[in-house]
Amino acid sequence: MREDAALGQLSREHGVLESCRDMQGRERTTSPDTFLAPLAAISVSAESARLVRESSDARRAESKARQFPVEVIMESRREMTHDS
Repeated sequence: MREDAALGQLSREHGVLESCRDMQGRERTTSPDTFLAPLAAISVSAESARLVRESSDARRAESKARQFPVEVIMESRREMTHDS
């Protein structure tokens, strides 16, 4: 169970939702197995407890080393380019 909690935390840190509402309005909880696909799609290793721990550590180190916020501010009606 602790491993599932760590996987859930890692997923939240990468913007993966823990639950959603289906077409009937019922809350659906994301299973631990379902967290793996979006994490794999963004190249985050989480196939074992060790990899979840390593990915979490790497995410924290990256966040701590960041000098600027993740947000991007751009002018309206202006095309965004990679070097903007």
